[in-house]
Amino acid sequence: MKSKKGLNKKIQSGFAWFVIFVAVFMFMYSTNSAKKKMQSVIDSIPSILSVKKTEASIPADVLASSTPITPRYRRALTRYANARLEVSDTCHITPDKATFKDGTNIMLDNISTKDHTLLLDEPAYILAHKYKIVNMFGVVFPKTINVGCDNIQNAATITIVK
Repeated sequence: MKSKKGLNKKIQSGFAWFVIFVAVFMFMYSTNSAKKKMQSVIDSIPSILSVKKTEASIPADVLASSTPITPRYRRALTRYANARLEVSDTCHITPDKATFKDGTNIMLDNISTKDHTLLLDEPAYILAHKYKIVNMFGVVFPKTINVGCDNIQNAATITIVK
């Protein structure tokens, strides 16, 4: 009989603690600062149904384009933020003049809905709504590479320095 009373006391004590916890939580949630903190936690959880294309490392023109933003593409945008040539629908390349150190990998990024063929002196890269990472190297410095896009010659110029 004594053990039943002890068990009932433990259950009552556990229930009392549960009620106190719920009351404290409700009080904290009712205050403005707790609501803001809770809302920031809720906002930080990505929605499974719709993923927003907003992140500081993603340029506005990429967000406006129809380029799919996959985790791999997002990492490439971050990694090559300062070594990226962007190709538009009309073969406009941004930046149109760039300088890179010998051995630098750069990102050729086709953000348009059209396929483009980029010609960097000799090698041609077909960008079908994708991006390509290429290595910039030279034998004689500075080396100037004229970038062509489809039928447009000298759409951009890359200079490689030692």
